[in-house]
Amino acid sequence: MKNCFNCGKSLSQETKFCPSCGAHTAAEQASRQESSAALEADGVNRQEQPLKKSKSKLPWMIVLFVLLLGGGATAAFLMNKSPKELYLLSEYKTYQQTKAEFDEKYGESFEFSKKVMEQPSTSNVTFSADLEMDSLQNDPNAAMMMEMLKNATITAKAEQDPKKNAGNYNIALNLEGEKALDMEVVHTDKQVGAKVPLLYSKFFYLNVDEYGDFMRKMDPLYAGPEKLELSTVEWKDLELKEEEKQYLKERYGAFLLEQLKDENFELEKGVDYKIKGESMKLRKVTLTLSPKETKSLMNNYMDRLIKDKKLHNMLAVRAEKLAKTGAVTEVNGEIPARDEMKAEIVNSLKEAKENLQQVEFKDGFRSELLIDSKEQVIDRTVKMTVANPSSDTVKLLMNTKNVPYGDEKQIKEFTFEAAPEDKAKEKIAFHVSNDIKGEKDKRTEEMKISVQGSTNGEKEEVVNFNMTSKFDGESGSKQNINRTFALKTNTIASNSTPAEISGKIKQVQDTNVDKNYSNEKLDVEVTVDDEVNGGTFSFIMDTKSKIVDKISIPSFSKDSAGSLNVNEITDEQMAQIQQEVGLNVMSLMSRFGLLGNAPMEDPYAEDSHSEDLYKEDPAAEEMFNHELSENEEAVF
Repeated sequence: MKNCFNCGKSLSQETKFCPSCGAHTAAEQASRQESSAALEADGVNRQEQPLKKSKSKLPWMIVLFVLLLGGGATAAFLMNKSPKELYLLSEYKTYQQTKAEFDEKYGESFEFSKKVMEQPSTSNVTFSADLEMDSLQNDPNAAMMMEMLKNATITAKAEQDPKKNAGNYNIALNLEGEKALDMEVVHTDKQVGAKVPLLYSKFFYLNVDEYGDFMRKMDPLYAGPEKLELSTVEWKDLELKEEEKQYLKERYGAFLLEQLKDENFELEKGVDYKIKGESMKLRKVTLTLSPKETKSLMNNYMDRLIKDKKLHNMLAVRAEKLAKTGAVTEVNGEIPARDEMKAEIVNSLKEAKENLQQVEFKDGFRSELLIDSKEQVIDRTVKMTVANPSSDTVKLLMNTKNVPYGDEKQIKEFTFEAAPEDKAKEKIAFHVSNDIKGEKDKRTEEMKISVQGSTNGEKEEVVNFNMTSKFDGESGSKQNINRTFALKTNTIASNSTPAEISGKIKQVQDTNVDKNYSNEKLDVEVTVDDEVNGGTFSFIMDTKSKIVDKISIPSFSKDSAGSLNVNEITDEQMAQIQQEVGLNVMSLMSRFGLLGNAPMEDPYAEDSHSEDLYKEDPAAEEMFNHELSENEEAVF
């Protein structure tokens, strides 16, 4: 007998994996556990998001399968580099490199965003825009609207404190330098209030524990929650804890290592690889699974997910926190209980497994990695064919490239193709490439994106997007970025002129987590090249945010002269409110010429034609007197 040194369970000498925690029991377990540090980042960490019932099962299963291999592969770092070990080690090292690049580019902004979700902060945003279209110049109304847009700005201010669940938000529309309309919203864990000063001078507020009473005034049949939940979620509420990461690494890393056999891998050395006129020698490691092995791996993985109560609880706890923000609710508005969420997760997984039984992986699964001397994946190709009785048989291909070449140069590519076996059905191809040149703090990126649809080998729809970006400054913290782009769409079968869109983007970023601020300015210009509806649209958005010690939030009471409780408004007050709002709306529209040139009509003014009714008519009077004398009595 022996004991699992991870959970302490008694095991027989022949046992290789602990049935309780899934950990390896061999002496090499320590290195296996240590090296599985990246599982949560690519595979299981995606399980953080609350599961919802899938409407389209086949794509979900394909993604799940790829995530299993990608995420699970990064969980294994083994000392002796057999083909299997080299495959897993290379995926792990490549993930580490990708994460390091992401952190370098976006880490500062990401850390500042986390701070905003956890500490008091303020932000100010200014937005202005302009539109020029030759086809609208002869339309007086359109010309007036374009002129108003040119002279308009939108400003937004926000103060928020996630810890106290409080916020104060103001948004204003300014025309020709004057405030045309603004709105202020305030919320705490006890009250929510709103005010539109140009329409009504006072705040309307509601105590959150009176929400049910208010809704029943609107709808006597209301049966939702009695209290209005205004909770916010902090990043740490969603982030995996270290013990959770360790649990997932051990359970799913061990599972993948056990499921993938050494005979599933093959190594080929000295493979020639050419790109951009340069050649290199690489190692190729191929993972091949038969149709039966692929189906078995997927079924076993689903079983492991279905039985994983700890995982269900992790997801349900996070879904519960999101539910309190209003992101997840029942049809009747109630927040589902945690046990109900767990049951829904299990039912969704069982349903997914049931649908999996109808899917056949005709050619199994094949993944090829081309690896350099540093165990970095230079080129990755994944192929599989999926057949479902309820849909077409589809061949799937995914390819990625991350190739350094020349001096300070790198090309990255991603390709995805879905090709039905029936040639008459449309084939979809999606391709992204990014050619990077120069040093990290002063570089140029040439990005190209294309989407193609073809039938019987002939292209029918093409979308091409090209963008050149020039970076100057410290990556991810303080830099200027100038971009130019062009978008062209074309339907080959039609005779229509393809639409062409081009533009420029200027970005100025300055983020400093240590000094608690983030400033960003975005200047965008978009031109549409079209004979009929061509024109140029541009906008500028300036954002300034900072972390502060505290914020000031107003509170309301029935004794306050500047606020009204919506649950206590009388009929007399409502009539007065409607009258004041109506007059203010008419005044606002008149102020900005939205009523036209015609004067407003007074419903109580005397009709200019009414005096015609009282003019003398001698002929009618003579007839009346004649009839009166004959009958000797009044006609009326």
